[in-house]
Amino acid sequence: MREPIIVSNSEALAWLRCRRQYYYNYDLALEPVTQPGYFFKGNLVHAAHERYYKALQSGQGHAQAVQAGNEAFQVALEKDTGDNLGDIGTLKTVMKRYWNEVAANDDWQILAVEKNYNLPLTPDFSFGFKPDLIANIDGLVTIVDHKNVYDFWHRRELDLDPQSRKYMAALIGLGKGVDRVMHNQTRYRLLKTRTQSTEELFRRDYATPNADERRGMLSEQIKVTMQVAKHRQLDIEARERESLRVLNKQVCEKCVFAELCYTELRGGQIETMKQLDFKPNTYVLEHRDQEGAA
Repeated sequence: MREPIIVSNSEALAWLRCRRQYYYNYDLALEPVTQPGYFFKGNLVHAAHERYYKALQSGQGHAQAVQAGNEAFQVALEKDTGDNLGDIGTLKTVMKRYWNEVAANDDWQILAVEKNYNLPLTPDFSFGFKPDLIANIDGLVTIVDHKNVYDFWHRRELDLDPQSRKYMAALIGLGKGVDRVMHNQTRYRLLKTRTQSTEELFRRDYATPNADERRGMLSEQIKVTMQVAKHRQLDIEARERESLRVLNKQVCEKCVFAELCYTELRGGQIETMKQLDFKPNTYVLEHRDQEGAA
């Protein structure tokens, strides 16, 4: 009997963005050895948030939690080869202000931090997800999505972001009470000419998606999952053949597989590039392991 296929929001979005990108990222389970700057920044801020809020969840006070959060920057410095020193320093400064000027005033009950959930959708596939944070804020259970941005997302952009809404629908489907979602935005662009105010660096946007909106977002996930599930039943050669490139400037210019893709498209050999410039994608392999354990 075939194990149920688990498809996350990230995998669904990758499938919709470009099938060739999906093939490299999910079918071959590759990720670049050197992370692009925006990816590095996002991961580092998420790691700092995770350590801080896990410390609070364990019963530690704010000062201890800040120490725990700062460990993320120490780990980044120890691993860095010199390419990201400036970004590490900038983000450490930004997060210090977040903890001192924003989080220090919070009275939150931390319910879950980076916890894995899995909502069965059919006997054949399910929706796997891991919210950044779930907290009781002012008596309302809130899904918190941390976003590290150059400029704040506008309301329309936030409303079109499906992740937290899918998470809310799925948690309710699992019988858990959720009242709303929140985008916790951290703006990493520091100005050299003046010190920015707290409001210029941090913004929290709340939303209460209605039942129709939640159903609509989860319905989209189900439809994409059906396509992904059909694709993943093919052998790897067939998957490669059907993985067409979108060849769109906006998608390609930020794609971490762009050079690999261009080289292959021009008939070049990519095996050496795959071995030297890429490594196994641990996020994807973790999800594959979850499927095997299901």
